[in-house]
Amino acid sequence: MKKAALLLTSLFALTSVLTACQPSDSKITDPRVGNVRTNNKKNQKNDQQRAPGFFALAAFTVEKEVEAIQMARVALGVDDATASGFTVSETREDGSVELVANKKAAAYDGNFGTYTSVDKKKYVVSAKAAGDISNEIVKVQGNDLRQYTSNVANYDVVQVFEKNYSVTVESLEADTLQISLETEAGINQRNVKFPDNKSWYVHNLNIVLTVDRESLRTNNVKVLKATHEISWKLNNGRKNSVKTAGENHVVSVADGCYSLTGDSVILTDKTKKVLSYKNSQAEVVGSSFKTVAGQCGSRPTVDLSRLLVY
Repeated sequence: MKKAALLLTSLFALTSVLTACQPSDSKITDPRVGNVRTNNKKNQKNDQQRAPGFFALAAFTVEKEVEAIQMARVALGVDDATASGFTVSETREDGSVELVANKKAAAYDGNFGTYTSVDKKKYVVSAKAAGDISNEIVKVQGNDLRQYTSNVANYDVVQVFEKNYSVTVESLEADTLQISLETEAGINQRNVKFPDNKSWYVHNLNIVLTVDRESLRTNNVKVLKATHEISWKLNNGRKNSVKTAGENHVVSVADGCYSLTGDSVILTDKTKKVLSYKNSQAEVVGSSFKTVAGQCGSRPTVDLSRLLVY
């Protein structure tokens, strides 16, 4: 109990670490049911731009690696995040803590101008110590997580609705931890000016990281091995997926902002192209896909504007 309490006590000091660039307001509405793609023949080009491409989905999924690291550090009390917008809404009988994020981020610059982003997220954080304090097992769960990002100039909008969300931290060897993220994410893309041009698909994400234990408590977290998969069903029932894998990534932490550097091979690409992140700027080598990173401290931890790059 003492060991678990040490972990959970730290949660009352959360800061911008979890929402280091994340936000929220009542504009986020409930998603559609099922997978939907609506075509408007008069604006077919606009419609085609609504659904994210494989490279964009790969960039989104790999950046979720950063979120997994962030959630693990928060749950383990590594980051003192006293300036966060989080509210501890409930402490349960089992010792778990319920956290609510309801915040709007500052506008930030991306590939196609200025973006705004909002968050509505609620998490339950629990910890169970296994043996020594160095072998703690931590779990973060959520079932109603909403993020909304829009382009101020061209009215492009992307919304992500997540349920069955979990981040788990487990001890592997004496010097390594396994951090896993699983979630079911509905991704809705549309343009405010062309309401019939939109897409809605439910995606399943699965990310598994092998992390250097000691580095998780430093400003340069070493991800020794990473695998990422995002899968979804098309309207015809066929399953699509994007799989990536990488080694020796570094997640840097500075002033509550997280940045990723490292390469991942896109395993589902016929030519096995490389998705390269450098200080959270993402590029698929040998292609035209490239995304800039918004200003640290303003952009969301997972920048949904990448889903609007084709």
